[in-house]
Amino acid sequence: MRNLQAASKAVNVPFTVEWLPFFLNPGSTPEEGEDLKEHIINKYGAQAAARFNSPNNPLDVAGSKVGVKFDSSRKVIPTLRCHSLMEFTKEKYGNDKANELMDVLFNRYFEKAELVHQVPVLKAIYEQIELPWSEEADAALAANSTYSNNVIAGDRDVKTQLRVSGVPFFILERNDGARPIAFSGAQPAEVIGDALEEASASA
Repeated sequence: MRNLQAASKAVNVPFTVEWLPFFLNPGSTPEEGEDLKEHIINKYGAQAAARFNSPNNPLDVAGSKVGVKFDSSRKVIPTLRCHSLMEFTKEKYGNDKANELMDVLFNRYFEKAELVHQVPVLKAIYEQIELPWSEEADAALAANSTYSNNVIAGDRDVKTQLRVSGVPFFILERNDGARPIAFSGAQPAEVIGDALEEASASA
């Protein structure tokens, strides 16, 4: 996201972000969370865990370039409630507040290792971005709520229709209505800037 912001500023192309749901580990993460290093070993093997533990691993190197220091003590957590609150926020308060929500979720999870899927933490995050908590918000987080069901359906559509297999993943809508530009990975600002300029060009 920070590379996208830097790219937008460099090429003077404004953008609007809409977050789409995507589950890395659908339905398999316990409520209490899972140790991150154990998760990496179980999912990707010991070599991947060794790379993760290296001080020069790609994630930490990329983060340091944009001022993000990842907390390796964070747990892998179930994210359905986070996604459901995002959908609720987009609908009730608009995209700008949804982006504020995501910024704080990222910070408190990746940099502070908080269990952001827990309701008390989500309430604290809402207070931080100056939104009122309500019975509607509580209801939105229920496993069978409309928002939760929409998240599950959205995750399926992203994977089957858009063929997204990992995150981060960017889809840039073109001003001329042509096929969107899509690319995966934490790309450098220069690469994203070129894509923004191409997407902003008129027919």
